[in-house]
Amino acid sequence: MFSRTIVRISVVVGVVFGLQQPIVFAQPVDATEKVTQLNREALAAIDKREFEKARELLKRALDLCKSEGLEQHPAAARTHIHMGVVIIQGFKNHELGRKQFAKALAIDPNITITKTLSTPGLEEAFAEAKAGGGALAGGDDDGAPATPPSGGGARPAGETRTDAPSSSGFSYHTVSEVKQGSSIVVTVSVDESLKFSKLVLAYREQGTSDFLGREMEPVGEGAYRAEIPASATSGS
Repeated sequence: MFSRTIVRISVVVGVVFGLQQPIVFAQPVDATEKVTQLNREALAAIDKREFEKARELLKRALDLCKSEGLEQHPAAARTHIHMGVVIIQGFKNHELGRKQFAKALAIDPNITITKTLSTPGLEEAFAEAKAGGGALAGGDDDGAPATPPSGGGARPAGETRTDAPSSSGFSYHTVSEVKQGSSIVVTVSVDESLKFSKLVLAYREQGTSDFLGREMEPVGEGAYRAEIPASATSGS
């Protein structure tokens, strides 16, 4: 598990106009404007296919909505839409993406996917979320899986791999150590009797409670792989 620390500093400026005049304080930037700006930056990151960056920006926007009491604001609804797009397009997790769409619809039933991001696949997921109503709207704000997969631990150092025993029809290569700032490739072997639609690798950075998911790709008969990006292995 790996961490990234963000320090926020607020500054209040006072101006005095003579001894008999009251002190005038500069007004803080409206929280909704900050949320909107974070969404703009996230859209730019999505356009560049920088999904990790987009996800982090949108998570910051949702955290701000929560801290400022804007969880039912239209800006929060739009942020959930963008988070759903990132989760589906960037991390290939349609179920959690639909949950983000459902969160947006719960706030604003008339909201639609941002036109510049719309694709047939996203529109289909959005339609499913709309048909499901609030029943889909559970889960964390960043669309993280509720629990991590087995054998996902890692710590920066030399890399060590071991085969874990078979469980529920599949076995996997665990990674107990990895060089800081290096990506981690995780592979699994699936029993031919196990039926499934897809496999998802979940991981989280140190110091966070949020998991991200990546769909695993076939790399041979009964074998699948996915990679934890280097950007997630910068912790201690």
